[in-house]
Amino acid sequence: MSMNRSAVAAALLLGAALSASAFAQDDWQSADWIIRGGISQVDPKSRDLALSPTAKLGVDDDSGFSFDITKMLNEKWGLELFAAPALKHSTTSDTATASTPFGKVEPVIQTLTGQYHFNPAGRARPYVGAGLGYAQFNGETPAGLSLGRSWGPTAVAGIDFGVTKRFFVNASARYVDMSSKVRLNGNSVGTVNLDPMIYSVNLGYRFGSAAPVAVATAGAIAAIAPAVVAKPVVEAPKDSDGDGVIDPNDMCPDTPRGTRVGPQGCPCDLTLKLNFAFDSATLTDADKAQLDAAATELKRLNWTSGVIEGHTDSIGKDAYNQKLSERRALAVRDYLAAQGIAESRMIPTGFGESQPVADNKTAEGRAENRRVVLRRTDCDKPQ
Repeated sequence: MSMNRSAVAAALLLGAALSASAFAQDDWQSADWIIRGGISQVDPKSRDLALSPTAKLGVDDDSGFSFDITKMLNEKWGLELFAAPALKHSTTSDTATASTPFGKVEPVIQTLTGQYHFNPAGRARPYVGAGLGYAQFNGETPAGLSLGRSWGPTAVAGIDFGVTKRFFVNASARYVDMSSKVRLNGNSVGTVNLDPMIYSVNLGYRFGSAAPVAVATAGAIAAIAPAVVAKPVVEAPKDSDGDGVIDPNDMCPDTPRGTRVGPQGCPCDLTLKLNFAFDSATLTDADKAQLDAAATELKRLNWTSGVIEGHTDSIGKDAYNQKLSERRALAVRDYLAAQGIAESRMIPTGFGESQPVADNKTAEGRAENRRVVLRRTDCDKPQ
């Protein structure tokens, strides 16, 4: 058991040390708060302290409520305070042949750790951390038993798994270096190294910034043209927006001057742009709202056709990103089809990470590159 506990502690500390090198390269994103609450099992070392030449102090496991709160300093780095209220651990006096009840001890454990979160925008969000642990002891029995306060290094590894945008479930394991001086009937009997492993299962909630949603570009807004308001012909037909199509035939009035339009006066080069979360082909509510408006307009302009272009950022392998871009384009095509737009009018295609529109070195640039663009291709065809 002690070898397994030491290996786990070493792995936690090594992971925390390796993650520290990434700090200088991270981008500032948000300043959220994360809270978790649940059940923790505290598993201390046992038989580490001799009560007499033939007997050692045994300490059993115990479980109970615990909670932690994390202040996110930026997108990936946070500071966590963990607390496990007093748990009643039974103690025994163990000899080579027998184990006799000895008493109880109630440690109160807190830890403060700096943490690195590997995948803050994903559904599965692992993290590691290292810092300082503190423990004090209450309710020691028998009456002559006393354990002193303890300070020591601590390490933690865990994972949050998103259930909704803000709620998640969590599992974690933490190691606390806990050494306490022991007195029995006023006499010092040595130091006990409890060094517990703490295993936790929690329900969590994230306060602060919500998941980003797509924002329509100026071109996208213009592409969803307002309803036609026919203007009366007074003398000669007018072309009020100057696009070369007279008002009675113009199905997209008030087109900005200089815009290339088709025979019905609707823009050829304006596009509707959607943005996706990292490693996701799922449409957000904001995406669906844009596509609902686009479907209404496509039904009115029922001669139009085009392509649906899927794109990704540069994170990941080229082959995987190519497939992801195709899934994004298909998700948009299928959604429009469900709104009554014939699949033959919109051809989905994926470009992977090959056509970035922003710098993939920044989080903002990568968010811009995770996109789907709807583009008309019918303007040069005979009408």
